[in-house]
Amino acid sequence: KKKNFMEPRKHSDIVSDEKVLKTILNAEEYIHPLSPAQQAITFEDWAFDSSFDSGNLQKIEQIGPNEFDFWCAPDNYATDQESAKRFWFYFQVIPLKPIPKGEERVVTFTCKNQSKMQNHLFSHGMVPVYKSTKSDGWHYLPRKLSKYTVGKVNIQISFQYKFTHEDERVYLAYSFPYPYTNVIKLVDELDRTYNNDEEIYFHRELLTLTQQHRRIDLLTITKRDEKQSEYPVEKDIEHLFPLHHSEIKDPAVRESMNPKLFKRPPLFPKKYIFVTARVHASEAPGSFMFESFIRKLLDKKDEISRKLLEKYVFVMIPILNPDGVAIGNSRYDLFARDTNRIFDKPKFATEPPQYAVIQLAKEFGKTKRLWMFLDMHAHCNHDGVFVFGTLGKEKQQKLEAKTFIRILDCYSKHFDFETSSWNNCDFEKPNGVAKNAVMFHSHCTHAYTLEASYFIGTKDSERYQKYTVEDLKRRCEIKEGQKKEGEGEYKAPTQTEMAHLFPKTQYALKPEHFTEVGDVIRHAILETTGDHPGSKLGDTCFGGLKKLTEFQHEQAGGAPVKKKSTGKKGSKKAKKKGSDDEEEEDEEDSHDDDHDEEKGEAEEAKKDREEL
Repeated sequence: KKKNFMEPRKHSDIVSDEKVLKTILNAEEYIHPLSPAQQAITFEDWAFDSSFDSGNLQKIEQIGPNEFDFWCAPDNYATDQESAKRFWFYFQVIPLKPIPKGEERVVTFTCKNQSKMQNHLFSHGMVPVYKSTKSDGWHYLPRKLSKYTVGKVNIQISFQYKFTHEDERVYLAYSFPYPYTNVIKLVDELDRTYNNDEEIYFHRELLTLTQQHRRIDLLTITKRDEKQSEYPVEKDIEHLFPLHHSEIKDPAVRESMNPKLFKRPPLFPKKYIFVTARVHASEAPGSFMFESFIRKLLDKKDEISRKLLEKYVFVMIPILNPDGVAIGNSRYDLFARDTNRIFDKPKFATEPPQYAVIQLAKEFGKTKRLWMFLDMHAHCNHDGVFVFGTLGKEKQQKLEAKTFIRILDCYSKHFDFETSSWNNCDFEKPNGVAKNAVMFHSHCTHAYTLEASYFIGTKDSERYQKYTVEDLKRRCEIKEGQKKEGEGEYKAPTQTEMAHLFPKTQYALKPEHFTEVGDVIRHAILETTGDHPGSKLGDTCFGGLKKLTEFQHEQAGGAPVKKKSTGKKGSKKAKKKGSDDEEEEDEEDSHDDDHDEEKGEAEEAKKDREEL
């Protein structure tokens, strides 16, 4: 087994090498080094290829003329950091013998080693996705799984694809891919478009490099300010921004580069919003939400975006685990670590992305300017689109945090407040999860892990139009009662009431659904501060922000806002139904973005090692 990371070098030395610098800073110059999971395998009639960015195929065996068993490679396959985590696959299928015109060829594929952590998705109807050279874009396979078996360690899934064209090729993947090259092409495109824009201040920096010398960009976006040249400049941070300390000897190379790459942006006198994505390798829904959010934010014709840029500075990192994404990992980084568990004490030498995030959070904390942190993910064991939210010390902060999420629920057809959960921030010591660590260091008002199921959508999109506020209260009462049945008075619902209040809804989530959530986040931000120019809350059962906030206050265990009560004198019954402290205690084990998935993972890894 080989090492899957390079020997340590000073980043300033790396970017002083002009040849290396070109491949780092320009998407068109990037050459993807193949990992052991990225290979081509050929049979008499068929060829399989995973030798591209994010590709993954450990091995494949032919068991019939048109039937194949394959294995997805575990994270860091064939290296000294190989782990038991595996569920991502992504490869191309190429017929080597032409299919006669008018005929078709149905091929059966069986993945032999899917992680049991994916059982929830596949047992609820998930199928892999495909992209054919004869059709546009990615789609779910049109047929259900032909076979589905749950074993002691793995699950096996069988699916079919029908080839109908003589020169058709098809890509197959666990879920909709969003490779590393898509990320850097997006950043390059936005940089070219907005670098010298007269209205929008767009500043791109090379924040740091990964272990395999892939780039991590830091984008600063806000409205241009006539006085910005007079503002103090953001400080350099130890070990970060390697271009600032590089020694590029060829003046022609330096002159060909954007001069802003060598400078830090102004320190604007505004509140800041910090957005990150893709800390886990295969969680492409996070990238779809991120791209939608940033593209809409930069739309100069959009009134919401213009107001946001007037009011806030957006600091954004498009990808935090580019090495894991590029080599086809399911979740981990090159050291087989969960990259959203190491934000507590990250070291630059071994965790440069996490180190960078925490150093930025510390800088924000010095000036108390960070208002929101939003980290975009995907999830395999929770349905819908939701957040794991972190709550601070003050009651007002807790109310504001949950009010923002309720507003997002009102605006989105797919995001769901009711599937979200919360934890208290431990201000005694930092937590390894990004949102908790960032709040610890910055004392921001809002800190969320935004999650989207890979497949299962559950939102009843007309909830706030067809229900009254009393209906919503009853929904909350039923949910709390089901959790704590036997504690105090609780009126069990009838079947008719359940059918009315909790209609069964399930649909397949697609990239356009993730895109919708990324878009409406902008509206929720402006609504929260009362700055939305065309509020749609009037179309909901709340009728406006005031009543929505009152509702949220009552659900937190306080008395109605109109009575100006602090909530301390609320009844014991009210507290039982939803006090902040009680909810936080109930959700304590849900404090990170994969609490269900982590249960039993050590046991699963042990079984996998024994099997190997």
